[in-house]
This record gives sequence, C-alpha cells and structure tokens, in this order.
Amino acid sequence: MSHMPVIRKSVLLFANDMENKLQQFDQSKPDWNSLNVRHLYSLLLDEVGELHAEILTGESVNDVVLECVDIANFAMMIADRLVYQNKNRGRQ
Repeated sequence: MSHMPVIRKSVLLFANDMENKLQQFDQSKPDWNSLNVRHLYSLLLDEVGELHAEILTGESVNDVVLECVDIANFAMMIADRLVYQNKNRGRQ
C-alpha cells in the first residue's frame, strides 16, 4: 500500500494562490497548451524581472507574493507542456 505524503501547509496555501490566479485568467488568456515552451519561458523571465523590481522598490508583501505566484505558474506551465502534454492536462 502506497503512503500519501503529507503536504506542507505552505505548499497548500501557495498552490491555492496559484490556482486562484489561473482561474482569474481562464477566460481572458489563451490556454497554455496553445503556447510553445520558448514563449512560456520568456513570460517566466518577464515575471522574474517584475519580482526583482517589486523587491527593489520595497513594495507590499502581497505584491511580492503575487509575482512569486506568477513565476510558479509559468514554471508549472512549462513542466506541463514538456512532461504531461500527452495526458490531456492544462485547464482540465
């Protein structure tokens, strides 16, 4: 019998933030399965630059966290396109 790992509270909270952000843009942004990995990587780098700017300007903790969420979402999208692309994933 396999043992289900305990998921850390921090991971659950962050994953919830990621999902909330993805759902905000479900209707207005293209499904990441329609974007190639290079484009997703470019978007990820843009978000890293935004995080850098938020940290340098001393913006609110919430703004910094939202940039971290964006970075994590683009990293997830890249992984999804590369590894899981044949398993009917994406917005489902």
